[in-house]
Amino acid sequence: MGINNRNTDLHKGRIIFKEKNIKCFKKEILNVFINILISIIFGFIGSVIFITIYFDFYNIDDSKINLKYDYNITQVINRLNQSVVGINAYIREVNNRGDHSLVQNNMTGILYSEDGYIVTNFYGLNNANKIYVKIPSTLNLVKEAKVVGYNEKYDICLLKIDGNEYVKGVFKENISDVSHGLKVVSIGNSSGDFNSYHVNSGIISGFDIFDDGIKIIKTDVNVNFSNTGGPISDVNGEILGISSVKFNDSYNIHKETSSILISSQDIIKLIEEMIEGAT
Repeated sequence: MGINNRNTDLHKGRIIFKEKNIKCFKKEILNVFINILISIIFGFIGSVIFITIYFDFYNIDDSKINLKYDYNITQVINRLNQSVVGINAYIREVNNRGDHSLVQNNMTGILYSEDGYIVTNFYGLNNANKIYVKIPSTLNLVKEAKVVGYNEKYDICLLKIDGNEYVKGVFKENISDVSHGLKVVSIGNSSGDFNSYHVNSGIISGFDIFDDGIKIIKTDVNVNFSNTGGPISDVNGEILGISSVKFNDSYNIHKETSSILISSQDIIKLIEEMIEGAT
């Protein structure tokens, strides 16, 4: 009897011990689960706080930005690519020995009107025998052009090609709201090939005015033979002036670090006088 009772008590003790172990194990699992859950919750909250602080610090409210200061060169190219043209001028020259040679000058131009008026530089077209305009497109459209008028002092020339419904560039009529630091883009395509653009960017660094009232815009855009005759615009694609290697050379401007251009509002006046004088 005594032995059986002791065996029974021992068996009950083992059962109680196992139950305690099971309860402890379940409690440990529960604690681990709770700790994981708390870590996830606090991790999520911390991430939300970090992201909020980060973006509040680095993000700029677009509604507070004047859109003309948004810098998107691709957007400018897309707006002007159908208006920028390549110009090829052929000039017959005679050397001291009387030998004749045909020289080709390549430059850029910008369509001024839908009916085929084109603005470019004069220096590369002076005494040209033939002038051809290549309109960048998949069709490689080439048109012969004639000189309508020019201003040698400011190196501006107006050409005319046949046809209508061209995509003209938008010349800014009033530059009163153009200020220092405005970002600008220069586009050239002297070859006239489709998607073959020479792009430079910079800012407006100053202004000046000639005795005759012509306004000058100063920039740090690199003016060279790849973009001379082409437009310099703001980032909205509004043309502020025309690049000119010759005009900058006349005033000893270092073309790699700075450049000057006639303001668009004065170009419009000069061009409209040429059109009126030709009709």
